Amino acid sequence: MAQNKYARLQGLKVSLSGETGAFRICPHCKNDTAKVVLHMRGPHRAHLRCFECKTLTAWIGEIQLATLNSQYKEAS
Repeated sequence: MAQNKYARLQGLKVSLSGETGAFRICPHCKNDTAKVVLHMRGPHRAHLRCFECKTLTAWIGEIQLATLNSQYKEAS
C-alpha cells in the first residue's frame, strides 16, 4: 500500500478567511480556524472542521489539498 502523501496534514490547524470558498470562516460560530480531516475517498480528499464548534466547514478536493500540502512544506 502506497504511503499517503498528505498524511502529515491530518489534524493540521489552518486559518480561515473570507465568506466563500473552501477556506471560509465557520458559518455557525464565525471562528477563523479549522482542523484538516483526511478521508481520501471519492472526489473529496479531506474536509475542514471548525476548531470551536466542530462543524464541517468545507470539503477539500485534490487541488486544494495539494496546495495546502505545498504551503505546509514551505512553512516547515
